Amino acid sequence: MGSFPASTRKLLSSQWTTAINTTKRFSRRGVLINLPCAELGIAALKINNPEKRTAVEMYPGMGVWSTALACAGFKRVLAIEAMNSLQGPLKQTAALSEGIIEIVTADPYVWETYSNLKDPSWLGEPQEDSWEHVHPDLFYTGTIPATGKGELLLAQLYGCIFNRAAMFQFGRVPMAVWCSATTINKIMAVPGNMSRCKLTLVAEACTTSEVVLEARTSDFYPQYEYQLLKITPLSTPVVKAPWDTFEYVIRHLMVAKKQKLSKIIKGLGPGAEIILTRIDFDPDTIIGEMTLSQFDAVALRFDEWPLKPLDLIEDIYTVELANRSQKRR
Repeated sequence: MGSFPASTRKLLSSQWTTAINTTKRFSRRGVLINLPCAELGIAALKINNPEKRTAVEMYPGMGVWSTALACAGFKRVLAIEAMNSLQGPLKQTAALSEGIIEIVTADPYVWETYSNLKDPSWLGEPQEDSWEHVHPDLFYTGTIPATGKGELLLAQLYGCIFNRAAMFQFGRVPMAVWCSATTINKIMAVPGNMSRCKLTLVAEACTTSEVVLEARTSDFYPQYEYQLLKITPLSTPVVKAPWDTFEYVIRHLMVAKKQKLSKIIKGLGPGAEIILTRIDFDPDTIIGEMTLSQFDAVALRFDEWPLKPLDLIEDIYTVELANRSQKRR
């Protein structure tokens, strides 16, 4: 399609003020509304062979980013959107895309959405695809809501990469997502930075991440600081511990980032102090200053501990990921 057609520019520029549901439910959802910003994002990503790729986009809103993908040469854009107030504008945008943009009425947060993508009319059944190279035909993208639920979704997506689940059942699919600056600060935080958290660690465990563009607050509605994050899944996760164990350990330790490991280790379970005698780094290390490899070392020793709690799983996403992880062993 090349650059944005004049008809698309006119439609997207005129409709957003009436299309957006400004209720509290939508207040932090975040919709890209600026066409030049979308074009800059595409240029910054430097996507190889877009004409061979299908993009799967979560939370497309009115379709500004969808259209940028189509204009960049993607052969197909599957826009996953469930919000009724945005369906009308998105359909109008798709109608101008020469059939490239197709709407999938579903919630990106729900497991069944990715199971349904195996339908022959969408992506079909996953093919055996080596994780030694990045998938040449798929691209996963979209906008992460600037909410707690959005941040949880992103954390679960990292878990899916580790366990090759959901979108990553199709292979080592490259990603690019629009995230709030607050969330990205957490992802990129180094040891000792107080923004470092569970999300940081799950991201480091299985991906490399790079901020390629900082949007203006006026590029999104409601106005908010968003950045474009390029995410490349690693061919092999850095951590060696099972995912459910690793996730349990970091979830319980990172609630006390200013405490020493020796003081907080008992939060893993009664008698967990025994783990301190089985690690090869200072047990008085501050939690917020620990490296990924140190967390992994704790998780490995915890996994070997015969008295560890039997139930490490506290949410339905982790249940599914744990099941998939067991199947891979």
